[in-house]
Amino acid sequence: MLSAGIRAAPPERGIGVVETFGAVPDAVFALFVVLTQLGDPWLLVLVVGATYLVADRVSWIDRERAAYLVALTVTAMALTTALKGLFTLPRPPGGPIPGREMFPEIVRMLYVGAASAGGFAFPSGHALGSTVVWGGLALVVDWSTPRRRLAIAAALVAVVSLSRLVLGVHYLVDVLAGSAVGLLVLLATARLTAGGRRPGPAFALATVTALGAVGSSGAGLVPVVELASAVGGWFGWRAVADGGIRGRPLRRSLLAVALGLFGGVVLLTAGATRVAAVVFVAVVAVTVVGITLPLAGDTRRSRRLTESR
Repeated sequence: MLSAGIRAAPPERGIGVVETFGAVPDAVFALFVVLTQLGDPWLLVLVVGATYLVADRVSWIDRERAAYLVALTVTAMALTTALKGLFTLPRPPGGPIPGREMFPEIVRMLYVGAASAGGFAFPSGHALGSTVVWGGLALVVDWSTPRRRLAIAAALVAVVSLSRLVLGVHYLVDVLAGSAVGLLVLLATARLTAGGRRPGPAFALATVTALGAVGSSGAGLVPVVELASAVGGWFGWRAVADGGIRGRPLRRSLLAVALGLFGGVVLLTAGATRVAAVVFVAVVAVTVVGITLPLAGDTRRSRRLTESR
């Protein structure tokens, strides 16, 4: 349900599309409840996190480009938060969730949660995130041909965007803007990072974007987690950028944790809740460990870096 403080939606954002999908059969609606998960943050984070863990242990992606995907994901989520907080445009009016009677009570709760959405609508986070993540994967993985990878990514983005319209949680303009912004982010970061081979600038961009999210949306838990993930990823990657986590790089990791503690104090003094400050510190530390730990004893990457010098 939309909060009372959200102003009425401009009718031109829908262009009649929401009304067109308003009477789909319950089974079709239920199918799109499942398909929309392809752009949900939990799945995108899971896919990118798993890719980073297996990088350099598989033939289709290396650690640098996997780290670039991590930075891309954080950027997409932080940018979504920043833009939603900036525009504060509402979602379409809510109503009964079709097909809920088809499921037992315990599944019904999950179904209703997946079929509905809260907060502001513009741009669509699902459209933006799926464009960045699936497009980013198509850009950096070494599988099949570039044309086929891009075709698969485009199909996934189209399905996710369509699902948001079928579920009635976004207007057409929301999903078009989300995909357009996601494409711009993907093109800009690909150029900035030499096709994902230099993740450092991508983590820096994620940090700047997350600061924008805190600025536009306040120091709530979501923007604080996004900022902490960006900061932890940036310093964590810098700690291991010259191969392994031994000696000096390990000290850099400890420095990153110390900087995270400092950031938590800054957030606290800036008016964030104590919980938000603690969450910031914890997420920075966890992200640093998550970025650096897979590099421990990664002799294959160290050898590649040595040979490139």
